[in-house]
Amino acid sequence: HSEESFNRGLEYLRPVWIPGVGYLELWCDLKEGRPPMDSYTIGCDISGGTAGVRSSQSVAHVVSNTTGEQVGEWRGSHLSPDEFAIRVVTLAKFFHNAFIVPEVNGPPGVRFVNKVIACQYWNMYRRSKSEYEAYASPTSKFGWVNQHGVMVLLQGMLAAIAEGKFIPRSIVIADQIEEYELDNGKLIHKASKFNDSASDKGLLHGDA
Repeated sequence: HSEESFNRGLEYLRPVWIPGVGYLELWCDLKEGRPPMDSYTIGCDISGGTAGVRSSQSVAHVVSNTTGEQVGEWRGSHLSPDEFAIRVVTLAKFFHNAFIVPEVNGPPGVRFVNKVIACQYWNMYRRSKSEYEAYASPTSKFGWVNQHGVMVLLQGMLAAIAEGKFIPRSIVIADQIEEYELDNGKLIHKASKFNDSASDKGLLHGDA
């Protein structure tokens, strides 16, 4: 974001794209410094931002709603949920006011949502009343809650790829898919096959 827009206040954030600098990758042609006019969704997985050796990354995947193609990705482990939210709001404005879908299964997700609202950005996923309320707070209905686990989500993503509804470009997604395999018709995490405990075999360990 530009320093001038940041100094005016969070609601005035404006994007600045500097090729080859930072943590953003793009898989789309820019026209006058902006992505093509389209409808976009940004899915966000939020980490604590501790930047440790084994810390998980915060990731924002940008997908065209028209083609299903992944056109952008921001990732890093060095930003707090609040700082990451500011980056994502800027990214959403860069992608013509994209629809933000943050996962809010833990405290980092809630902090992220609160900061997005502080930025006066409202084009964000809201849970319906029938969905599980993870946190009782004024903003608890914003954000998506994962009730099904990573394996179900991964199976859904693989099905979408097979049907041509989702076209991933990110090496991160490719690497994570490589961590799984079919075992007797069941999709499992490869590393889990080597657990000593029989009850743990086939279960996912770590972030995805």
